[in-house]
Amino acid sequence: MRRHFSLKLNGPRGIARTLLLGGLMMVGCAGSAEVVSSLAPDQAGVTWFECGGGGVWPKGCEALLVWGDYEKGASGWYVRAPAGYLFARHQHTSEERILVVRGRISGAVDGTKETMVTPGMYWAFAGKAAHWARCEDACLMYITYDQPFDLTFR
Repeated sequence: MRRHFSLKLNGPRGIARTLLLGGLMMVGCAGSAEVVSSLAPDQAGVTWFECGGGGVWPKGCEALLVWGDYEKGASGWYVRAPAGYLFARHQHTSEERILVVRGRISGAVDGTKETMVTPGMYWAFAGKAAHWARCEDACLMYITYDQPFDLTFR
C-alpha cells in the first residue's frame, strides 16, 4: 500500500533536497522532450487557463501546462489559486506529485490527518487516493502526473 508523505525542504540540507527533487521531477520531462526548454510561471507571454468553475470547484484556480501531453500520457503543470481556495475532495488515476512553490496549503488524503504543506515541501498521493486541499495563502504548485490526466470528484 502506498501512502502520501510530505518532506520539509528548508535549511542547507533542504536546499540540496529541493535541487535533487527538482532534478528527479524533471528527468521524466527532459527524457521525453525533443528540445530542452524552461518555463517560469511569472514570465511574460504564458497562457494560464481557468481550472475551476465546473460546478464543483469555484472559479479562481488557474493551470499552465509546462510539459507533456495530458490526454495521452505524463504531464507537468503549474497550478495557482487565491487564498482560501478549496480543491474539493477528488482523485486521479495517476499518482500525483506536488512541489509547493508559494503559499501554504492544508489538506489530507482520506483516512489521514490534515497536514500543512509550505513552500519547498513535496507532497505526493498514490493513484486513486481521494484527497482535498485548501490554499491558506495565494498558492502556486508544480504538479506532475505519470498517466493521462483525469479527475473524479468524490
